[in-house]
Amino acid sequence: MRPNFNYQKQSAGFALIAAIFLVVVVGLAITYMQRLSSNQADVNIQAVQNARALQAAQSGLDWGVYRIVNGRNCAANTNFNLDQISTGINVTVTCTSMTYAEAGVNNGVTIYTVISTAEQGALGTADYVYKRMQASIEIPN
Repeated sequence: MRPNFNYQKQSAGFALIAAIFLVVVVGLAITYMQRLSSNQADVNIQAVQNARALQAAQSGLDWGVYRIVNGRNCAANTNFNLDQISTGINVTVTCTSMTYAEAGVNNGVTIYTVISTAEQGALGTADYVYKRMQASIEIPN
């Protein structure tokens, strides 16, 4: 009697199924890693743009305060476009002043309010950033 080796025919193609499964799983893993990497890059770019806008708003606020402290010149509305410095951030500095009579102060006090806004991109887009800073300065007349 001869041994029966028919079990080889029953297991034929098993390696093909395992190989296809492995290719699909590896392909899905690569796609997931690529998307994760792309999302992380977008988050990093947004963080850099936020930091730039914050520094631009701070610079505008410093400029406005400097003008008030060193000459009491309060320009109503000043626009800066920082295209050459920081990729198109628009800075707007507004200044208002009000003079008040105060007991014990000869000529009263003037309160200056400086508002600096930095903006880049279009509202509603993924790359839009907006920062606003405000300072109030009280100077005796």
